[in-house]
Amino acid sequence: MANTATKNKHLTIDDRLEIQKCLDCGMTFKAIGKRIGKDQTTISKEVRKHLEYTPTRTVYRDKDGNTIPIPVCPRLLKTPFVCNPCDKKRYACPYQKQKYVAKTAQREYESLLVEAREGIPLRSCSHRRCAGETSGFFVRQGNFCANIR
Repeated sequence: MANTATKNKHLTIDDRLEIQKCLDCGMTFKAIGKRIGKDQTTISKEVRKHLEYTPTRTVYRDKDGNTIPIPVCPRLLKTPFVCNPCDKKRYACPYQKQKYVAKTAQREYESLLVEAREGIPLRSCSHRRCAGETSGFFVRQGNFCANIR
């Protein structure tokens, strides 16, 4: 599925589904990146940014009966930082689970994209006030009015 025409573009839903499938098989970020035509750091950042956490039902207590923090699974401290390829599924594992789910990652990406394109709503009077305050700042800094746009 290596497609060099889409290099340096945003990840698509197909790319994300492929990442999830490869993580389920236990592949490394380098192998996944090679497979979809992206850099391994891109894959690593994508996975870490869109982790989905599932809390454990296990409660840990010390000898006095006080609740203590849940220990971190040693497998999650090294790449690929997910429980996708783990043999201990669902109820057998006492640790908090973190998985990469492609559809959730795509939804988060799309909502972020929409938010980024909306911008800040300004009425014309507030826009003029902001522009006046901004240009006044630059004039006080010693810039010529002709250079301020």
